Amino acid sequence: MINKDITHPNMRRLIKNPRIILLDCPLEYEKGESQTNMEFSKADNWARAQETEEEQVKALCYKLLELKPDLIIAENGVSISLNTCLNAPTCPASAVSTRRTTTVLLSLSVRPSSTESKISGKRTLEPSVVFSKSRKSETNTLTSLVECTSPKACAVLPRGPFKDILNEIDRNVADAMSVARSVVFNPRLAPGGGATEMATSVGLQAKAKSIVGADNTPFRAVADGTVGGNAMRVLAELKAKHVAGENTWGLDGNSGKNVDMKEYGWWESASVKIQTFKTAIKAARMLLRIDDVVEAIRKEREQTQPMPEDMQNE
Repeated sequence: MINKDITHPNMRRLIKNPRIILLDCPLEYEKGESQTNMEFSKADNWARAQETEEEQVKALCYKLLELKPDLIIAENGVSISLNTCLNAPTCPASAVSTRRTTTVLLSLSVRPSSTESKISGKRTLEPSVVFSKSRKSETNTLTSLVECTSPKACAVLPRGPFKDILNEIDRNVADAMSVARSVVFNPRLAPGGGATEMATSVGLQAKAKSIVGADNTPFRAVADGTVGGNAMRVLAELKAKHVAGENTWGLDGNSGKNVDMKEYGWWESASVKIQTFKTAIKAARMLLRIDDVVEAIRKEREQTQPMPEDMQNE
């Protein structure tokens, strides 16, 4: 689904089983890569320069029309004169963003062409696709590709009475998709309800006992920080469960009681938990470094400042 309308009033709004050309380059006059300064000695030369641009666009049109496409999807730009030259009722052309180009090629299971000169009949797609347009509101329009043979992408169209509700649905769907993506890339799951944090705390405290000297201080600090609260009765009971080896027990936020997350059914992505620990430890290290810098500057100032006169007289 693309947030684009037709670029010519004579274009068809419904095409069944079209031949599609997908490009990741613009369909317009190719300008110079650097700044170009054109100087003309005659008035006719300016008209000839404009004719050269039109000739280049027409050559591109004839190259595309040789493949007899029904739909052309280009990236970043489509020339206005291109639509007129393409015989608009036969071949609609639409300009989309790079992100939308990726979505379209996943939906159609094809590979785009990087330049119009490399297009061939073998790379023209002939899928069982219906190209249609449906209105979203009075100002915006949506172009959809439906009934694809082997799609690998889809579009979700939320409906609601207010824009705030639609924004909330959008955020919830985005969060759910992010969680699903994390689980796909890292299929490991960790129990929720603070069970992972408490298990990490108990393990770090056990590790700190085996370290002699001041080196065990970071282990104890992280162990106390990952519990998520003070040592109250509920947390003490939860800690006792983890010390006994029941590492799947966590805190139910609704009832305020400790429950077994394996039976409760609350699991979280392990990658999210790992990233949480990494971010917390990095923040603590940054604060410690800043404190060391401030303390060092303070000591240098105290050493360089002269003594007061009354202290010197004494």
